[in-house]
Amino acid sequence: MFKTFSRTLLRLFLGDYSAYYVYKADTSRLPSVDDTSGTVKAIDDAVIRADHAAFARDLHGWSGPGLFFFGCFQHDILAGICVYASGSRNTQQDFWPLKEGEATLLQVITRPDMQNRGVGRTLIRESGRLMMNEGVRTVYARVWHSNVPSLHAFDHSGWTRVALMVEVNPFRLKKPFRLRLRR
Repeated sequence: MFKTFSRTLLRLFLGDYSAYYVYKADTSRLPSVDDTSGTVKAIDDAVIRADHAAFARDLHGWSGPGLFFFGCFQHDILAGICVYASGSRNTQQDFWPLKEGEATLLQVITRPDMQNRGVGRTLIRESGRLMMNEGVRTVYARVWHSNVPSLHAFDHSGWTRVALMVEVNPFRLKKPFRLRLRR
């Protein structure tokens, strides 16, 4: 009851809001771990559009330069997908200013029947390492402040929390006010 009341009050005064953690990883320093959660490799649109990837329908139509897709496979079954953006493709997700050689992890999706098996953690760690082959030295991701499974996956994948970002939009301004608390 109190939680609902607090959220309503916050929305009333601050408008739409968001709060998330920013994670960072140096692609050359991500740990190499023998993992039974699957094998991660680069994938293309055809894999995403395949019937067995129905869990990734939200990614249909994502393509083009600056986007990188990786899949985690368990015994030839696609268990999870993630997408990175670099360069101009990152302007839609401008939560963190990127320099040359940096990219943003935009999305991680795990098949519903494969969740809680380490697939997300393996995908996050190994795809970050594979981004090094694309000339990317540093990768970033944002995770909603209360998404405990995702926070846990990043914390156990060699990534480091570098900031807490809070955005508020009082009076429905054109651009929200952003507060960045760095560690």
